[in-house]
Amino acid sequence: MLRNLPRWLTQKGLVDEIHASGFEGRCDFCYVPQDFQSKVNHGHAFVNLTSPEAAAEFLREWQQKRHFSSAWRLQSPINISTARVQGLAANMSSPRMRRVRNSTFRPFVLEGRAAGLRIDARGP
Repeated sequence: MLRNLPRWLTQKGLVDEIHASGFEGRCDFCYVPQDFQSKVNHGHAFVNLTSPEAAAEFLREWQQKRHFSSAWRLQSPINISTARVQGLAANMSSPRMRRVRNSTFRPFVLEGRAAGLRIDARGP
């Protein structure tokens, strides 16, 4: 779980930053909860990495990160903690994900990784 994300950051923007930092293909799930009316995020996100090694490397590189490649400087550093739900399948089948009907608000799932999971959540 990533905390202290700027409210202007979109899910696509976060995924792009994750990929730009060397984790393309190693991040298979990203969900940035948003307010359905204002479409502004809640300041946190859930990210799943494909291996414990990738997760450890992501933690080293992103914990306390203060800027993005787009040159935006963050007011508060990113704080990473272990989420209660772990793994792609568990994240995809959580009750929270089943409630998201609008494709605009669905999580990013790495193409090909969602095969055989209960909901279709290709994301934007």
